[in-house]
Amino acid sequence: MFHRIIVRTCLPLATLFVTVPFLGCDSKKEVPVVVVESKGPTLSQAALTRLEEADLLDGKADHVVGKCYVCSLGMDGSDKHSVEVGGYTAHLCSKFCQKEFEKSSEQIVLSTEIPKGTTQE
Repeated sequence: MFHRIIVRTCLPLATLFVTVPFLGCDSKKEVPVVVVESKGPTLSQAALTRLEEADLLDGKADHVVGKCYVCSLGMDGSDKHSVEVGGYTAHLCSKFCQKEFEKSSEQIVLSTEIPKGTTQE
């Protein structure tokens, strides 16, 4: 009986230890590359430059725009209504503004006047 218990538990473990090195790392195998795409729409370089300017409105280059773009950067945005765009997170003030920004973020970003004298140089 004891012999059967040992055979039932040890034999599978021994098989595992013998086969794993042969199935494990092989320097000749190609490793699959996983490409992670950014969330949100792709923006032009001009729009990305404008996002960078708006990002500095709070004095930090943290890729977060805290003011609502749809309201011409005049209202504080909320992380509850945020959109990922061009590597930035845009906080918007309401669900309505979030939907508008999602529909036409490029146009909104390019048409919004960045308030003067508030960005950090």
